[in-house]
Amino acid sequence: KVEANANKYTFVWKKAVDRFYPKLKEKEMKIYEEEIAPLIEQEMIRENNDAFTKEEIFTLNDLLQEEIEKVNEELQTITKKEQSSSLKKKRRQLKKYRNQCHNDFIPREQKYERYYKTFKGRNSFSKTDPDATFMRMKDDAMMNGQLKAGYNVQIATENQFVLHTQIYPNPTDTQTLIPFMNTFPESVKPSTYVVADAGYGSQENLEFLESSPWTGIVKYGMYEKEQKRKYLQSEKNLANWTYIQEENAYVHPDGTYYAFNYIRRQKTNTGYVRFSHVYRSTDPFYQNGKKSLWINYDYEAHKLKIKEKLSSKEGAKRYGQRKIDVEPAFGQVKANLGFTRFSVRGQSKVENETQLIFMANNLRKYHKRKEK
Repeated sequence: KVEANANKYTFVWKKAVDRFYPKLKEKEMKIYEEEIAPLIEQEMIRENNDAFTKEEIFTLNDLLQEEIEKVNEELQTITKKEQSSSLKKKRRQLKKYRNQCHNDFIPREQKYERYYKTFKGRNSFSKTDPDATFMRMKDDAMMNGQLKAGYNVQIATENQFVLHTQIYPNPTDTQTLIPFMNTFPESVKPSTYVVADAGYGSQENLEFLESSPWTGIVKYGMYEKEQKRKYLQSEKNLANWTYIQEENAYVHPDGTYYAFNYIRRQKTNTGYVRFSHVYRSTDPFYQNGKKSLWINYDYEAHKLKIKEKLSSKEGAKRYGQRKIDVEPAFGQVKANLGFTRFSVRGQSKVENETQLIFMANNLRKYHKRKEK
């Protein structure tokens, strides 16, 4: 993740917009029903009685203006003081609600509409660079997590030369592997192996690589933890449970029986669907362990294949090469070229700057090796 050229205090959070926008709708409806409707003679025609749309707020603003003009015309013809004072009071109220529509409701409606268009599936953005997303950067010297506007820079390397790069707005890497591989130019597509760290090890990515022409060597999130003795001996390790095939049930190491209950369907943000078999404890008073056991058999099969690849001599060698191939490319542009923050705004400009930076690093590396 690389910091964007944006002020870190200009954030807009989707959760905040989701909370405040319905409150605005409630306020508009309440003021119309309790205050405005009794004042105006002309009834406002609406498609439904739900919340006001942005267009209806514009219509309401025009309607209030028409009512104010009618009152002004009446005031010019009336001579009685009592009638004149009541009309002036009505005019003050109409102006108050017209100003509220014009200065509060309409600007906020436009603002929230603009915000929702800018999010584009993200949870945040920066006002100074709307294409940048707020991400958790690496800890500073005081071990404080830095939440700043930034971009997720993806690179593909071979022999420390950057072959391809792309910019993504999402902070996690799980959603970047497939679109990144699909944007590879034909001239630099990998011939055999695709190696990536555990940040890419989702079921969707492993399944994509399994069906692709390449051999994928990608660790999944729990791989390192599952190799430790503590995990191998714990109840979290499914190998320590007993499976009864005839009954499709599992028995906990302490003897608790888990019967098959149903298959759970989960859909990710990318539209990928996962299926998990859910087993529930038959003991309603069981307190020592979990009430249900979830097993995604497809994901477990992919994990088993990854373990076999990483345990082989060739797979271990390929994965070990990743650390000395990919990571130095980022370190070199940060330390040697001083590139720690983008100097331009907007995703298209940021992509151009990224390509220029890694191109410069490639040329620098090429000439150094040529001299040697």
